[in-house]
Amino acid sequence: MFRKLIAILLSVIFLAGCGNGTTEENSASEGTVKSQGRILNLCAFTPDTLNPLATALRTNMDLLYLVYEGLFCVEEDFSATPVIAKGLHYEGGVWATVFLKQGIKFHDGSACTAEDVVYSFQQAKKYQPFFSATLSNIVDCRAAGEYEVAFTLAYPQPNVANLLTFPVVPSTLTEPDFSSNNAAFVPVGTGPYCYESSMAYRNITLMRNPQWHGDNRPNIERIRVSYIKERDLGVYAFDAGEMDMITTDIYDWGGQPFARDIRLVETTDNHLTFLGINHGNLLLSDPMIRNTINQMIDKKELVTDYLYSHATAADVPVNPKAYFSSVEYQEITPDLELIHKLLVESGWMDLNGDGILDRQIEENEYSLSFSLLVSTGQPVRRAVAEEISAVAGRIGMKIAVEMVDYSTYLARIEARDYDLFLGEMELTSDCNPRHLLHSAGEKNYFGYYDGQMDALLNRLAVEDMSSVYENFEAKFMTDMPFVCLYYESHALLCAPSIKGEISHPRTAPYNGLVGAYVE
Repeated sequence: MFRKLIAILLSVIFLAGCGNGTTEENSASEGTVKSQGRILNLCAFTPDTLNPLATALRTNMDLLYLVYEGLFCVEEDFSATPVIAKGLHYEGGVWATVFLKQGIKFHDGSACTAEDVVYSFQQAKKYQPFFSATLSNIVDCRAAGEYEVAFTLAYPQPNVANLLTFPVVPSTLTEPDFSSNNAAFVPVGTGPYCYESSMAYRNITLMRNPQWHGDNRPNIERIRVSYIKERDLGVYAFDAGEMDMITTDIYDWGGQPFARDIRLVETTDNHLTFLGINHGNLLLSDPMIRNTINQMIDKKELVTDYLYSHATAADVPVNPKAYFSSVEYQEITPDLELIHKLLVESGWMDLNGDGILDRQIEENEYSLSFSLLVSTGQPVRRAVAEEISAVAGRIGMKIAVEMVDYSTYLARIEARDYDLFLGEMELTSDCNPRHLLHSAGEKNYFGYYDGQMDALLNRLAVEDMSSVYENFEAKFMTDMPFVCLYYESHALLCAPSIKGEISHPRTAPYNGLVGAYVE
């Protein structure tokens, strides 16, 4: 009953905010059918600003890609599609040149040129933390012509185009436009939708851009985005039929079941959960021990039991959706008895009868006993850690879960004050693992240094990616610098009324709606 009352109340609230002009409808029959292509109802958090280079809300920035565009768009398989750019010239050094399409106009009628791209790059580096990792290897950007932009890199870079997805804004914007709290900002981009109207703190309406330069004109004429303050409000509104679509940025997997059928467009995100390993620990510096830890974990079971199957088990830090990935996860149930037997055969034995395997190394006795650092406040991660701990006990290894607050967790990882830690990381869309595994990598918190791995990572920028990645993945599986667990999934949850083709680009997930329509 409570759920129904919430749905009715939300219906009243959202209809009051929308007015009458939502769609053309045929009310002659009991089941009203919306005309094809008219309006799509979405929701987003109450915005701090609608400037995509200043907002602190990732969900809202994803929506703003309907209004703004980048030089390139990264597709589901990590290939790059030119958007404002028409091409890129790069020969594996530290200079890359992007050539822009001519004739692209902002919604106010002004031309989009190299000056706007350079200005947008500078503002993205200055204001937008979402691009800090993506743009960290680009140290300079300048106009080399009216429709030509030159980028300077700190070091050779694979998939350069995948870095150039920042939204391009007009260079006429001023410093006040980049205020972190500017509710009055009116978005003006080059994208398939342009600003039409808004109601302060309630909603914004976008209309199809009649002058859009793209090949495929969107079917949906208008998009109304209603503002919400809490995730639950968006979920209830979607379930009540007031919203046509939400994403897993708003709906948490494993939350309440929906009262109606939904259409799910799911993809493997680039968010990796892994087990970090301190190579400064004498026992963990042994690749055999690291591989033993990897082999004992049933990753598929973790995904099923704790992620509701909304994740993809992984063995390497290369997204399985990537077009150059060569390693498929081997779904093999670990044989814990065999793993224990192999440890014993390699010289490990229980010397004191406590169930933990021990070994004499250079007059010192060592036990297969480690601590696992986990941040508090994340119940899923804690459950995964406790499962790993329980499995370890069955092969004669002790892994004690140590829960600490988040600031302590980060400080100890940076100081390398841990044995193991359960971590997660949003990998950049260029799929370059250099920052994690290169001896000079800024996020190599593991103390892993290997000349052969450095050479492979250096070759990624100058040779055929598919062949180099095959060698990289083989090297990773042998050395096991850290243990990959799974990539989480991201999804668009659509009402049954959303028909037509829907893709799931990584840069701008809502732009996969170009081929969709509302029935």
